[in-house]
Amino acid sequence: MGLLSTEGDEVVLYIKDALMRIDVATKTVRQIEIPFSVSFLCGKYLTDREKNFYALDNMELRKIAKLKRNIFCLQEKDEAVYVADRFGDVYRIENGTCSYFLGIISYMTGMTIHNQNILLSDKYGRIRVSELDGKIMKYVFLHEPIESLICIDHSVISVSKCRVVLLNETYAVKDEFVFSKEQSIVKCLCKGNDELVVITNDSYHVFRISNRIDHIFSADETIVDATCVGSVLYKIQNLKVIDTDGNVVYE
Repeated sequence: MGLLSTEGDEVVLYIKDALMRIDVATKTVRQIEIPFSVSFLCGKYLTDREKNFYALDNMELRKIAKLKRNIFCLQEKDEAVYVADRFGDVYRIENGTCSYFLGIISYMTGMTIHNQNILLSDKYGRIRVSELDGKIMKYVFLHEPIESLICIDHSVISVSKCRVVLLNETYAVKDEFVFSKEQSIVKCLCKGNDELVVITNDSYHVFRISNRIDHIFSADETIVDATCVGSVLYKIQNLKVIDTDGNVVYE
């Protein structure tokens, strides 16, 4: 099965030559044919293999910009969209124009926006904190390579191969959870306002994020991909999209 994301109250699914928007309340499926292969999907935004950047507005595909490289991460802030590539460059897309914003001279692994700051992580365990005007504020150094960054309930989470780290307001380590060496983190996503879902190679886990990291649920099952609509987790399993109660929303 293909790429999975969320837009509003809908699950967005790309399979072969079509993009489906699934209303999880009514299980109504709206479909649009896509005349190209999608390489990146995040909410209503997608890119093709030629690095064209599109938005899907009310089931109408609209080309916004031509990117220089393939992207792996996207963040929205006010009227602007920020996209990042693995080579360390971040571009701001606004009013139909795409312009270079800032970057790091290393392999980029994550990007998030927190308290009017933009945070960029790399494979060497460094996080660069900049203001939204591009001014560098500080660097944060962690002990191992960072896989991704995510912001939950006004807190920043740094994710490595087998470690979830909660950072405080000055981006120092506040709490952490360490998985066993046999497990490796595949993907992390927000669930509701204050929960983090961590998918590993052989299970998935739910954490509540507050002043600390609380491990509240785990299940030993393999998930191909997942997304959340509000506080409900939807996962791809056995070529179906199902929720955590086993209800099938698409097959």
